[in-house]
Amino acid sequence: MAQKSYVIEKLEVERLYTILAKVWRKEMKEYFKFEGTAKRQEYWAVIVLSIVAYIAGFILLESGTLGALIALVIFVAALWALIAVTVKRLRDAGLNTWWTLAILVPYVGTIASIVFGCIASKQGDTQ
Repeated sequence: MAQKSYVIEKLEVERLYTILAKVWRKEMKEYFKFEGTAKRQEYWAVIVLSIVAYIAGFILLESGTLGALIALVIFVAALWALIAVTVKRLRDAGLNTWWTLAILVPYVGTIASIVFGCIASKQGDTQ
């Protein structure tokens, strides 16, 4: 039974890597634009990549002035991509894009991000 569980876990991890690689290969400039929509997979992939970028930024903060400047650029870029993909995700779910402001509120933003990532896409034509 443990062998089967390991295989399932391995498949899930490989699927996550595939999704993250797909997001990474996509033109990065698309993540900084606010046009279009974002499906749940793309939304969660950008969330994961943003968390990784924030961790890298915090590590760079410890390395002096140059590291702090690079960290600032990483933080701003990750936040911009996060806001852009949230706007796209809300548009895909058929919600008002002003709900994006909820992710900027401490504690509420975490819950809002999870909710936005779990809402199903709106059926039909999304703008």
